[in-house]
Amino acid sequence: MSKNLLRKSLVFLLAAVMAFAVFGCAPKTPDETGEPTGAEPTESVAPPKEVEADVPADRYDALATPRTGNNASSPLVVSTGTLDGKFNPFFATSAYDVDVYGMTQLGLLYYNKDGAPEAGIDVPSFAYDYSQEIEGGTSTYTFVLKNKIPFSDGEIMSAKDVLFSMYVLADPMYDGSSTFYTMDIQGIGEYRRQATMDIIEKVDSILEAGYEYVDGEMGMNPVPGVSEDDQKAVWNYIDQAGARFAQSIVDYVYNKYPEYIPSYFAPYTQADLVDDENKKIAFGMVMWGFGDLDDDGNFVDSLGNVYVFGEDEVSTEVYWENIVGAWGYDLDDINGEAAALEIQD
Repeated sequence: MSKNLLRKSLVFLLAAVMAFAVFGCAPKTPDETGEPTGAEPTESVAPPKEVEADVPADRYDALATPRTGNNASSPLVVSTGTLDGKFNPFFATSAYDVDVYGMTQLGLLYYNKDGAPEAGIDVPSFAYDYSQEIEGGTSTYTFVLKNKIPFSDGEIMSAKDVLFSMYVLADPMYDGSSTFYTMDIQGIGEYRRQATMDIIEKVDSILEAGYEYVDGEMGMNPVPGVSEDDQKAVWNYIDQAGARFAQSIVDYVYNKYPEYIPSYFAPYTQADLVDDENKKIAFGMVMWGFGDLDDDGNFVDSLGNVYVFGEDEVSTEVYWENIVGAWGYDLDDINGEAAALEIQD
């Protein structure tokens, strides 16, 4: 299923084409005596009509046609860039992996060279047809799915498989590259955050109101219908989540780019960082553009604070303060810094 589903959705109605059985009646054959038996006449049922697969009439069937010559023994060889080996539409991490799974997966819709969605029997899409109804600020999309389209194991696909894909991409623990869960689909935010809409709206109103520091003290701007205790709870939770968010970036950078330490974190080497969490965090901040080292090997964060290793602590809370300093509490902008987890996770 493609992540490029249309952005304004109220509900998906996934309609599979059904086959209807045809019934007919025939008179009961009388017995040899011609006397009535008293039994009620029975109804004979015609076998259900065979549903044809919705595929092009001239489609080449590679399974039904034996291979000959070089096609029987020689593999197809293509050239590509370095592959990560994640040929999965949910978790592919490189454009080259996407190219591979694009040749083996079928999307709900097909996007042509102009980026326009298409569906139809002659189109490489799971949808046979689709329609859009716009009312006010919402759109309702209806998809008619193709009959008898199998997976590679022979199992026939259905609307449940489309929904499964959506649930995976919207799952709270999903950590792939798709941003399907950010689309404005009814209920997707509640599912992703595992919270009701009234709680989500309350949190959003608190974030929108924001807060200001006065003489070093946090002053929260009032929010109609929200208590001060609730506001404090939200901000405390976000700061705790922010520290975990920062740690996920540090772990990602340290595990992914240790060979960059001598180049971007000189005069230190990987051996200097193995047992030093302060340097690991500082390295993660440097690689993400939130600081640098001065000529004396001290760390200077993006807010201008100087940290002397061995004397000052560089913590994930410090990293989070720098992220907030750059983006405020705009969660969409903050999530642009994500390496693995998003702030909501």
